[in-house]
Amino acid sequence: DEYHAAREAAAIVDVGPLRRITVRGPDARALLARLTSTPIAELREGESARGLMLTDQGRVVDYADVTRLSGEVFLVTSAGPLNRRAQLAQRSFDASVDDVSDHVAALAIIGPDARDLAAKIGLDPASDDMVRQGRVRGVEIAARAIHLGAIPGVEVIFPEDEALTLFDRVRRVSRAPLAGLDAL
Repeated sequence: DEYHAAREAAAIVDVGPLRRITVRGPDARALLARLTSTPIAELREGESARGLMLTDQGRVVDYADVTRLSGEVFLVTSAGPLNRRAQLAQRSFDASVDDVSDHVAALAIIGPDARDLAAKIGLDPASDDMVRQGRVRGVEIAARAIHLGAIPGVEVIFPEDEALTLFDRVRRVSRAPLAGLDAL
């Protein structure tokens, strides 16, 4: 049911279990270029790109979705733990790495109607490659366009302690099916 809803209309997916770190500082781009195959140098503020997390020998460890939030501040999202790898790599760079995974929650609205549903909850989704920051019912959020394969969507990241407030807002405007490891 969730798959068909995502293909035909919209599904709400819990993407909170994904791991997230911030990387900031003068050498943030160089550090991320060392850790991932993501085209860091090409990212403008607000843009995201996907690549692979690699070992020093070039072996693939995981995927990495990197968003340039501002200047030399980046958000890295991955399915697996990445904080330790990034902290070890940062030793030779003028950049700081912070694991924010336990402080944020996230949901994705996936499907052709994702942007419309996002607008109904009070989000003004940005273009396909830009991040938008704002508030929904007083909760500070960041939203960005994403894709699950060829299916478009919107990811919303917000403070973990506001998860129920935002989830309640989404459920008031939509009965789209829930999906994900920790779907409420």
